[in-house]
Amino acid sequence: MDDDDDDNGALMKAASLACCQVFSAILNAAVEMNLFDIISSSSSSGGMSASEIASKLPNQHKEMGSRLERMLPSLVAHSLLTCSIHNQHRLYALSPVGQYFRRHQQGTSLASISTFLYQAFPHTW
Repeated sequence: MDDDDDDNGALMKAASLACCQVFSAILNAAVEMNLFDIISSSSSSGGMSASEIASKLPNQHKEMGSRLERMLPSLVAHSLLTCSIHNQHRLYALSPVGQYFRRHQQGTSLASISTFLYQAFPHTW
């Protein structure tokens, strides 16, 4: 499998997640909080902890790190993020699929369409 096939597979996975109603609330929250761009801007190749990610968010409150700890594993389970353990801390990094949800990237971004679908579909049911 060459790089183009890998990119196409990641794009197809990202597009299917953008349309999934069950997962859309978590995905929409992640897009609105700009988590994919925050995580991709990490200077560490190993990723970022939930508390590090929370510290980069514009709206700060003391429980944000623990809230992210509940939300991020779902993004890992859907292959948008990867997770590794370092010094008893979970570190999250962007997966190839998650790259398609960055707002500030060149090329294809599904962030806007994901938000649109989340906001539009509940009104059609």
